[in-house]
Amino acid sequence: MLKSNMEFEVLSGGTLLGSPNFEDYSTMQGRWEGLERTIFTSLLTGEGLENISITGHGQLDGQGALWLGPHTENRGDAAGHGAGGSRAGESGWRAFALAAPSA
Repeated sequence: MLKSNMEFEVLSGGTLLGSPNFEDYSTMQGRWEGLERTIFTSLLTGEGLENISITGHGQLDGQGALWLGPHTENRGDAAGHGAGGSRAGESGWRAFALAAPSA
């Protein structure tokens, strides 16, 4: 979790690599597709933060390709417009938020 008043530096040649396992990410209440729901936390997460810097010449690799299938499947259930669909003017992605599957 990020905290206020901090710098998170990824050094040149370094990589912050996200886990491909849902179990490695906690959940939190948030908004996704305009709905209040439980979402997975992201590789870098925080709420109500101030004065955050993410710096450096390294890489952040959240392994997005591994999450695309679950995102697309869950998106249809959450938004009510079919897997992979989108609303006019909507990119379909919200930074750092992937909805947790319904229990």
